[in-house]
Amino acid sequence: MGKGNTLQELHVVSILTTIFLILTLCGTASAGQLYVNETGWWHVGGDFNSSDTPIQFAINNATADDSIYVYNGSYNENVDVNKSLTLEGEGANVVNVTAASSDDHVFNVMANNVTINGFNVSGATGDDRAGMYVTANNCNISNNIATNNYRGIFL
Repeated sequence: MGKGNTLQELHVVSILTTIFLILTLCGTASAGQLYVNETGWWHVGGDFNSSDTPIQFAINNATADDSIYVYNGSYNENVDVNKSLTLEGEGANVVNVTAASSDDHVFNVMANNVTINGFNVSGATGDDRAGMYVTANNCNISNNIATNNYRGIFL
């Protein structure tokens, strides 16, 4: 009987060791970092991707929980945020996002757990349009300026 238990114990130890090695070698996924300037976006160490709407294209190519850093400049686009992300502008005094279509929100936040910080948003002048329109939960909208919109920030 002692020998049977020893083989079972050895088998259990072997399985646990294999699981430990798999977890150790695979690691855990971590959030990525993307960058945006007026002419495009890129991942750290990745290729530059030209775009007329670089903030939106960075969002489209991001994975949930990624962070997107937007450098100073003027951006002409309507941005839909449909996944949990952090959007960090270089500062509301130097990152200006103007609605490409005045009949749409500048930022339309539809995903939970979104952070938007450091943007100046304007140009959403159509009826009931907002610089930042948020229909989600647990969002952090801070250190932004909303001017020349029908509504500044609508929650």
